[in-house]
Amino acid sequence: MLDLETVTRSGSGRLVGRDCDLATIRSILRPADAPAVLLVGEAGIGKTSLLRAVAEDCEAAGMARLHAVGLPGNVALPLAAIADFLPDSLPSGPGGGFAALREHLTAQAALRPTLICIDDVDHIDQASTELLALLASVPRTRILLTTRAETAPAALTERITRRRGLRVQPVAALTRSMTADLAASVLGGPLDGMSADQLWRLSNGNPLFVRHLVELGLQSGVLDDSTGIWTWRDPPTAPAALRDLVSDVIGVLEPAERCALGYVAHGEVVSVSLLSRLVDRSTIDSLQLRLLITVDSRGTVRLGHPLYGEVARAASGALRSRRLLRDLADAAGQENDSEQMLRVTTWRLRSGLQVTRDDLERAGIEALDRSDPVLAEHLARAAAPDEPLTVLCQALVAQNKVEEVEAALLRAEQAGASVDPGLGDWRAALRVLNLFWGLRRPEDARALLAAREHPDGSNSPELRIARLALAVFGPDPELDTDLLTGVSPPCPVLTGVEGTLHAYALTFAGYPQQVADGFQRGQVRMPGLWPTMHGAMAACHLHALMLSGDLKSALVLGEDYYLAAIERGDRSDVATVCLELGVTAAWAGDRQQAMTRLGEARALADDRLPFPIQAYIFAEFAAAAAAIGDFAKAEAGLAEAVLRLPAGAGLQDHLAMAKVRKLACSGKVATAAALIPPLVERYLATGRRTNAVECLYYLARLKPSAATADQLAAAIQGGDGELFPLLAAHASGLARQNAEVLASVMAEFEARGFIGMAREAAVVVTKLRTGSRYQAAAQRLLDSTTGAPPLWAVLPPAVDLLTWREREVCELAASGLENTVVAERLAVSVRTVDNHLHRAYEKLRIRGRLELAGALGLRLPHS
Repeated sequence: MLDLETVTRSGSGRLVGRDCDLATIRSILRPADAPAVLLVGEAGIGKTSLLRAVAEDCEAAGMARLHAVGLPGNVALPLAAIADFLPDSLPSGPGGGFAALREHLTAQAALRPTLICIDDVDHIDQASTELLALLASVPRTRILLTTRAETAPAALTERITRRRGLRVQPVAALTRSMTADLAASVLGGPLDGMSADQLWRLSNGNPLFVRHLVELGLQSGVLDDSTGIWTWRDPPTAPAALRDLVSDVIGVLEPAERCALGYVAHGEVVSVSLLSRLVDRSTIDSLQLRLLITVDSRGTVRLGHPLYGEVARAASGALRSRRLLRDLADAAGQENDSEQMLRVTTWRLRSGLQVTRDDLERAGIEALDRSDPVLAEHLARAAAPDEPLTVLCQALVAQNKVEEVEAALLRAEQAGASVDPGLGDWRAALRVLNLFWGLRRPEDARALLAAREHPDGSNSPELRIARLALAVFGPDPELDTDLLTGVSPPCPVLTGVEGTLHAYALTFAGYPQQVADGFQRGQVRMPGLWPTMHGAMAACHLHALMLSGDLKSALVLGEDYYLAAIERGDRSDVATVCLELGVTAAWAGDRQQAMTRLGEARALADDRLPFPIQAYIFAEFAAAAAAIGDFAKAEAGLAEAVLRLPAGAGLQDHLAMAKVRKLACSGKVATAAALIPPLVERYLATGRRTNAVECLYYLARLKPSAATADQLAAAIQGGDGELFPLLAAHASGLARQNAEVLASVMAEFEARGFIGMAREAAVVVTKLRTGSRYQAAAQRLLDSTTGAPPLWAVLPPAVDLLTWREREVCELAASGLENTVVAERLAVSVRTVDNHLHRAYEKLRIRGRLELAGALGLRLPHS
């Protein structure tokens, strides 16, 4: 059971995210004549925890501590707050008790310094206030106080300021990263970035609210770590238990204040001029002073905390909520502001007022233009509940609601074009995409597209987009980058799809530099409406940068894309960016970071994510797990990837390559190398130059040969970017054991950020018997960078004595396969297998197959 009482502390016992605050408070209190410190902040922000942490430090340094807490119920009881300060007996008469206490503390302070701590000083009684002001003049004492921002006791602070000085120290909310650290310290493991951001937004960085949200998430089961990363399966909300807590934080409101807070809560974002039409400016100022609302420089009013809106809306009730929304709509209508058309239409709809179909459809289109598919769907359903409007179909696609998309498009097809003339070929294109990517029915998608395409090839832009989708991520035999020439789709969803597919087609075809340059020149635009396409385009940009040789820019830009995806708040967007962050980290040689990023992508991937992205995520996760030696996770990742691929879909070769990488990382180099040539042939035959180059480069590292190096050099002809020639040079250097070439490649890899591959080249250079000056450079690189070389680069020396056929036989036999099975797999006779094994035993100096795994340096006990 988690100890949620220690939620504000990290595992080391220190406050999470408060190191700077602690250092500042300590520095202020260090001098003997230090001013008093007043910690100011909203309820639950961590003032009390800071006060206690400072007090514990002071006590550990030898100071005495006097601690008191102000309570609202004791305000009328004289000296109730500081009763524990008082001696057993006090002289009678005016001021006698005060004087005696001052003398008592002065005498005590002469022995050792004293820290006076009063928590919630705004709730101490008047007599205690007077005494505290008097104690401010006691030598060698320090004073540390806390109060809520809106209730600082002015009379007390003025008197303390006159006597010894006062430093007001605001206690700010936790940042996004601090909130994630706090949650991780409680949960014992990290949250995925999306869930951490949701927690931060809902809690607004308030540690008290973070604690309760985590506790409620655990109790309800929506906070889950089944993937190894804590993830909110549903967005966190504020249950009744938390709303009660927030109500206490808000405190008592006057009727006018409650009304004004209700307007902001229901309107979500209102202008100060609009709110001033409904309530007095003094009421707005009062709420702003109490930090319940904020007003920015543009006059936009928002809630001071997201949870305040939850409480205000829950307390309003249905009738009052409708009245508040009508008031907002009426007041906004008087301003005649066209910019507020969408907001006013929404307010009128939610309040129960009549709204015309035309107004709803116009508002829905504007919601799509503002990339708000949730609102667009709501408006479209209100406009025509039983009709699959253009707006509705696009809004459903943008939310990955695949079943509802299919139902809406089928209704539109059955109703005919009379329902919505805008539903033409693009309706068919959307169905193809949804059948293929979402519903995982590639055969149905192909059949539908074939039925709509013209025999002479004069197809509409929409159908050409659908065709390329099947080519890029599907089973179609050839990747044709000319399919999208001159395409100008008529709707926002397909616009985003078109740009994304074009970028991927060019990247896969061997032109990553062209894609990277398109982004640089602003010719490639990020999709706005469909978050999944936005994430896919971001991932393609990063991949193109990496493949063009600019890995350092990809790593920096990747973090920007990641934060932006989290800001937009869509799981598919974040998962897809995390996928590519994992890939770039792997190419940079940071295996643990790759595993972390891909683990986060895996945690966020659900069935609503298009299946090609799911397959990529689990395949890359499997390869990353194998790279760090976690073969159980690698097997699980491959199994999950297989489940994500429907029958008849493409990407089988990508899964096969992930299996190759897993085998190679386990030491089964010969087995892995034997699987690559057929993949290369298929990739070259279908115009996927980049995929073929990656496979050949992997083969060249596993099984260096002049033939493979020459094939790689031929494959890169006609492509672009500066990485491909570097890969070919590495392959050539390995095949010819050329220390000079390998040292040059090593230096270039390092300069571009490909540290893992630079180290791999360096390991080979150090083994060569020629080129001692190159060996020195390689050793310097190995000493100055971190990361283990891949297993195939550091296998036992005796393995090099084996032929490749002997290695294949030994690897399969070491997995526990009988000789008959090995013979069947390799299409040779059992006698041939026996002969290979006996020769291998002699070369490895072992007695039998039980010793094979150790002699070969294998890490995986089974195939």
